[in-house]
Amino acid sequence: MPASLQAQLRDDYAVVPVSDAPTVATVVAWPPHSRSEAVADLVRTPTEQLRQEGLGAPAPAPNTVAKAG
Repeated sequence: MPASLQAQLRDDYAVVPVSDAPTVATVVAWPPHSRSEAVADLVRTPTEQLRQEGLGAPAPAPNTVAKAG
């Protein structure tokens, strides 16, 4: 857990690192016709963070759909 979040924990909670735990993948799925700003923000925030760290794919052009060849 990031140190910035640990400071916000209640006193009756404890954080215990588990160094040998496997990595967990988180997946978010939503309908392609969704226009929810909340979902867009949920996806955009970590995507932009990974991109800034050089770990994500480049952003697609807005309003484009990839077509199979």
